[in-house]
Amino acid sequence: PASLKHATAAAIGLFIGFIGLKNAGVIVSSEATLVAMGPLQTGPVVLALIGLIATAVLMARGIKGAILIGVIGVTVLSMLAGISESPQALVGAPVWPAHLIGAALTNLHLVFEPALIAIIFAFLFVDLVDTMGTFVGVSQRSGFLDADGKLPRANRALMADSVGTVGGALLGTSPVTTYIESASGISEGARTGFANVIVAILFLLTLFLTPLIEAIPLFATTPALIVVGVLMVSSVTRIQWDDVTEAVPAFMTILVMPLTFSIAHGVAAGIIAYPIIKRLSGRGNEVHILIDALAIIFIARYLLLAS
Repeated sequence: PASLKHATAAAIGLFIGFIGLKNAGVIVSSEATLVAMGPLQTGPVVLALIGLIATAVLMARGIKGAILIGVIGVTVLSMLAGISESPQALVGAPVWPAHLIGAALTNLHLVFEPALIAIIFAFLFVDLVDTMGTFVGVSQRSGFLDADGKLPRANRALMADSVGTVGGALLGTSPVTTYIESASGISEGARTGFANVIVAILFLLTLFLTPLIEAIPLFATTPALIVVGVLMVSSVTRIQWDDVTEAVPAFMTILVMPLTFSIAHGVAAGIIAYPIIKRLSGRGNEVHILIDALAIIFIARYLLLAS
């Protein structure tokens, strides 16, 4: 449903903004209230907030690469202030992960163990729903959705993601999947896919710049995440807030995603609530049968599997 697409984009905006604040220490855990405001006088927080203001000003002035400038600026200031360590070297030989490559194949027989079936299904659920949510979010931001709110040739995008996930596993990496941080590239104008080719080439080159990349502190990315979050949350204005059957599922998506720290849980919350509220309100004709099926699958997932 269109309302859930817009809600997913907005929820992802809040989610990555939340991640940015957490990385800088602006938000910290609390036993009393789950989360709380962290100490604002620390170096990482001060530099992250300075970087946020600088990035926003640069974007307002139309400066290309404002997000990247913000990340680099915070990193340099952090090193000059002694908050983070300077790189020990600019270049270094990449380490060949011989102990990881092909390790999955040697343990492939374990896939058929009954105890692992539930785990495999859980990974499939999280990867699939995270990917769908990410596709919807970035497509909404980039204007790729058609007049009906659908993503053309979505099957090709999902196939590319699937190949990446399997290939990455065989090479011993964490899942090579669609990242919501791609929205930062879209915000700078990436649309055709050529940017992806350039990024892939640059990733290969960074294999030799590992000492330099590792020197970038985590809080240096806070301005980028927050700014991109601002751009994505604007989708909330397209939700029909005067229609309760549309507003409640959308709000559940927006609320659950950042609070559970999971795109999958946020998407699932909206999809479960949508058909139930619609049908009990006598508006079942507005619900596609596939949404009913997804809702049943998600409910079964939460009933049968641990989160």
